[in-house]
This record gives sequence, structure tokens and C-alpha cells, in this order.
Amino acid sequence: MFKVEVGKGPLMFMSYSRIMKEVVGDTQVEEVKDSYYAILYDFGMPIGCGRMKIEDTLYIIDNIKIFKEYSTQGLIEDISTKLLKKAKSIGLEEKN
Repeated sequence: MFKVEVGKGPLMFMSYSRIMKEVVGDTQVEEVKDSYYAILYDFGMPIGCGRMKIEDTLYIIDNIKIFKEYSTQGLIEDISTKLLKKAKSIGLEEKN
């Protein structure tokens, strides 16, 4: 069963950076001060992630990554939708 959690803080960043390192192979994951992270779980195991960077009242959603064996367009959209809902709930607008 898939579940997406969105939040801030060191624990969310740790999960995000671990997934990014494993999926992308990048050992240098940038920690952005004002960011929300989305973690996609499958029965409690983290299998994907995404990030929403905040600049003043604007947001950018980026780095949506899912482990290859789980990756589907639907799951990518689930992560994006959760981050978008969070942005709208705190009154942010998309940065062009």
C-alpha cells in the first residue's frame, strides 16, 4: 500500500537524501533552508521522494524520484499532488 508523507525537518531530509543518493547515485544532496519533503512509502519502506523549495511566497517542486522497480506516472503524480496541496494550504504560488 502506497502512502505519501509531506513535512519539514532533519528526519524528512535524511529520508529524502538517502533516496536521492540511491536512485540518482549523487552523494552531494543539497539541503535547502525552506523546503518541504515528500516521502513515498510502500508498506512502510521509503521508495520515492520529492522536494518543494520555497522562496518568499513562491514554490518550486523538483527532484521527484522513485526507485526504478516501483516507478509509475501515477506515483510520480501522487508525490507532486501532495506537495501541491501543501503549497496551496500555506498560501504559496508557483514560481515561473
